[in-house]
Amino acid sequence: MHIHLGPYRKNRKVLVQINDYDVWNMDHTLSIIIVEMLIKLKQHCHSYPLDFAEENMHDGVNYGGQGGGIKAWHNIIDQIIEGFSIMADKNWPSVEIEDITKAQHALNLFSHYYMDLWD
Repeated sequence: MHIHLGPYRKNRKVLVQINDYDVWNMDHTLSIIIVEMLIKLKQHCHSYPLDFAEENMHDGVNYGGQGGGIKAWHNIIDQIIEGFSIMADKNWPSVEIEDITKAQHALNLFSHYYMDLWD
């Protein structure tokens, strides 16, 4: 696999080359990439989803937030990293129920916050 993503601009250069062996165990391949990207996101994170704001105002209406700010967002990112790290392990799929539970929880959080994975 080779991926080159140029800087964001109108004519962004994107080069993605996927080899046959990259799709043999694609869940494992993607887990490795996701873990590394989430680690980088957490290191450079300057914002968090509105879910973690004290107030979630839209058109003058407070939809409420659970609060916690950046610390709560980092906790979510850590849980996703932990679960995907388990799936990136060469011994996955695990037979340990705790590992399976953490991995499934990470997948649920990842899908829930997918559109918030930006900085």
